[in-house]
Amino acid sequence: MQRDELRLALEADICQNSARKALRKGPKSLRGRAGQRAEEAMQRLGLLPVNAGPSSDPPPQAA
Repeated sequence: MQRDELRLALEADICQNSARKALRKGPKSLRGRAGQRAEEAMQRLGLLPVNAGPSSDPPPQAA
């Protein structure tokens, strides 16, 4: 995981902490240009976050 953070940070020209956040929560979790750069870089590198966005949330359980 750390290697992906470094690759993304270098490719997107963002700090390593922002790269980590983008990998864990998705590129839209970053504000402004950093989020856009992260998203473009993740597409180029083939890195797709596992839990990005509401579509990956588990369905609600019936009570």
